Amino acid sequence: RIIHEDGFSGEDVKQYKPVVYSNTIQSLAAIVRAMDTLGIEYGDKERKADAKMVCDVVSRMEDTEPFSPELLSAMVRLWGDSGIQECFSRSREYQLNDSAKYYLDSLDRIGASDYQPTEQDILRTRVKTTGIVETHFTFKNLHFRLFDVGGQRSERKKWIHCFEDVTAIIFCVALSGYDQVLHEDETTNRMHESLKLFDSICNNKWFTDTSIILFLNKKDLFEEKIKKSPLTICFPEYTGPSAFTEAVAYIQAQYESKKKSAHKEIYTHITCATDTNNIQFVFDAVTDVIIGGGTVHGRPAPDIRAHGDTGWAGSEYPRHAWGGPPLPACLPLPCQVLYPQEGARAAVRASVGQPLHMVTQTGSARVVQVAGAAVGRGAGKGGAVGTIAHLFLGSL
Repeated sequence: RIIHEDGFSGEDVKQYKPVVYSNTIQSLAAIVRAMDTLGIEYGDKERKADAKMVCDVVSRMEDTEPFSPELLSAMVRLWGDSGIQECFSRSREYQLNDSAKYYLDSLDRIGASDYQPTEQDILRTRVKTTGIVETHFTFKNLHFRLFDVGGQRSERKKWIHCFEDVTAIIFCVALSGYDQVLHEDETTNRMHESLKLFDSICNNKWFTDTSIILFLNKKDLFEEKIKKSPLTICFPEYTGPSAFTEAVAYIQAQYESKKKSAHKEIYTHITCATDTNNIQFVFDAVTDVIIGGGTVHGRPAPDIRAHGDTGWAGSEYPRHAWGGPPLPACLPLPCQVLYPQEGARAAVRASVGQPLHMVTQTGSARVVQVAGAAVGRGAGKGGAVGTIAHLFLGSL
């Protein structure tokens, strides 16, 4: 809506205001309840009275109301308590809104008498999707109908049969859910459940000719969490480091390995849904996939043969590689470059000094996404055949 429908109206802001209040105090109440469950003591015993005030407001279902000065002061004191912070650091052990820290760090602003939700406040609200929510918008002179469906088990039966004629399915994965359990079944890992659902959709007979676009979302939360919480919680067989690049690559490979058809493409993006610029780039790329049916600007992705360890940049890119003019004149950047080198780490650099965002494993190939006006590469030992498989405008 921000990108294609002129953002949120004054009425929208008014409607989201109580949601922000609720998300904020409900998050703090969840931490307070977990204090007892986890056996954590408050840093200051006087915080128990503050905790009771917060829980009483929630139990009276007054969580959507503006915070009174007394309640706001109690919430600020609680959030600053060392025991509450210890409990928050163990949030994977109980159910907590992903946006808890964002809202609780902004208590003074949200609690102000003249508070109005910002775009970022609205983007971070959590409201359970029930049934099917439809959004219409126009982009690149095409009319889009976007359907948002609930991922919870109880919601799936409402929508799975409705989409046999859709052009593309965008499947969203919360990367940060790898060490958490379901709300509705606390014996099931969230990512395990997500993988099962992705398997059933990717290989469903109704979606044989449907493009599957995979969003590995919440990369910002995942990047922080992976430093403290090992991926082996979800994947005991994982032997790589607790580092963003390798961990995301492994997760991506788990999802992409679910497809049973050799002819079906999965277009994967690493995303942050609260980063409007990131989503704008990614959606532009998604649109190209939807329009082109998996081709780049209406033509199949070109096969590029690399030579030695030299690297190509801008106008140096050889014309004979695919019979067209130099790379930047033909194809959008940033891009993904696929190198079929099983077990090898393709050393890829941006020849104009642009940052290398990611090296991932997809199947038996290495995938590198870089940003900038030119792409260079080092082929590793003996050179290799490189294929520009899909060119996405999304940055990681």
